[in-house]
Amino acid sequence: MARNILVLIGSPHRNGNSEMLADAFIEGAQSAGHTVAKVPLAGKEVHGCLGCDYCREHDHACCQQDYMQAIYPQLLWADTIVFACPVYYFGFPSQIKAVIDRFYADDDKRFGIKSAVLLSVRADESKSSAIPTIANYKAILEYCGWNDDGMIAVGNVSKPGDIKGCPALEAAKKLGAGLK
Repeated sequence: MARNILVLIGSPHRNGNSEMLADAFIEGAQSAGHTVAKVPLAGKEVHGCLGCDYCREHDHACCQQDYMQAIYPQLLWADTIVFACPVYYFGFPSQIKAVIDRFYADDDKRFGIKSAVLLSVRADESKSSAIPTIANYKAILEYCGWNDDGMIAVGNVSKPGDIKGCPALEAAKKLGAGLK
């Protein structure tokens, strides 16, 4: 069955290693007949959640009028969400984190998302620097009741284009193509 896949690119840079990894995943997913919406967050204004409960009192509407208003309909449309981002100080970069924090407006789990994928890159070679991001991802899965469709964490890619020729690109393509 074909899926609707929302790919959030959480790098503050366009066309960087995170986006290249996501593009490989998207190529595979589209080859398998899935519909993909790609949302690069670089340069987009998404404020962090205020915890004001406005959304709880106003049918999920947020009091903040920012780029998140364009993302909410896609969250309702998607079956699968992909977080593609660099690891920043052992966690999600603020571009992705602000979007995740705004999931607060979905207290009754009305988003149609059933599963997620994590595609992450980091500058250092140490696998331990990715552990907090992966743990956060797994906690989100558990809290939201989503299935894990896979994770790819690539180290030693710090400069734009460092991921070119990396086996992780083929792995991401296969991961996208293998979604059922």
